[in-house]
Amino acid sequence: MTPHEWTNRRGYRSTGFIIWPRDYRAKSRYPAIVITHGSDADERFASSDMQWNYPAQLFAERGYIVILQNDPSARQQAELWNAYMEWSSGPGALGPAKLREQIWLNGVYSFEDAIAELVSEGVVDPDRVGIAGYSRGSQMVNVAVTQSEIFDAASSGDGNYLEPASYSDPKEGYHAVFGGPPSGSHLEAYRQLSPSLRADKVCAPVLQQMASPFAGAIDFYTALRDAKVPAQISLYPGETAATDETHLFHIPVNRQRAMRENLAWFDFWLRGRRDPELEDRGVFDRWEKMAAQWSPRCARTQ
Repeated sequence: MTPHEWTNRRGYRSTGFIIWPRDYRAKSRYPAIVITHGSDADERFASSDMQWNYPAQLFAERGYIVILQNDPSARQQAELWNAYMEWSSGPGALGPAKLREQIWLNGVYSFEDAIAELVSEGVVDPDRVGIAGYSRGSQMVNVAVTQSEIFDAASSGDGNYLEPASYSDPKEGYHAVFGGPPSGSHLEAYRQLSPSLRADKVCAPVLQQMASPFAGAIDFYTALRDAKVPAQISLYPGETAATDETHLFHIPVNRQRAMRENLAWFDFWLRGRRDPELEDRGVFDRWEKMAAQWSPRCARTQ
């Protein structure tokens, strides 16, 4: 594992780590997975709640280059800090368009530029790039796959923010980001960022792992399937009717199943492999059917 600092095309810095495969050979191209959480996580990638159900070390053992990278740190850069403060407090001087650019699109630029750097160095295969993140990271995953063409598979964990169906969660934040409710003169702003309204732009199969059936997540899934993009929602239940799973999965069997599902998902879509350890063997037939019905429309930009 090596620490790394990236500066994106707009001059904003992000830091993180690269985990190299155990048998890494210089100048050999590997599939890659970006695991992100968001600037609120700082650099706590070793913490289980930051990795969530994306077992970074196991991906590396399977031959992936794993990039642990959050979007540019707002705590280190005043312009971004002001944007985050406006997002949390409600509409302000920067305005919705600037917030969308600074907080979400800026993060996508960082992911794209980090991958482009590794592609240019000859170590990452540009046709086998994945991205995963939960909570705030799920926002970044959903925006990344609807704004960028570089990703070939994605896993989004327990998130539904930015969707019109989740409006008022909280209302002040939505007004800061979009200018108002998802109607009338504000609707164009939602079309520019809301993942469910940009599903036809997606180039990557998308897995959503949920602790709760959020309306926004279901809308995104429905929009993806309508666009013929391979997509799956996996809902992880509580142990009993009175014990629900939580946002940070706490039930051991759910965490194990979710990690195995992520390993199998990326192996299938990035490497064409059927993971022999996945208990639900029928899932591969479903994924094969989705793959057969899908005609990716994306031209590579690296």
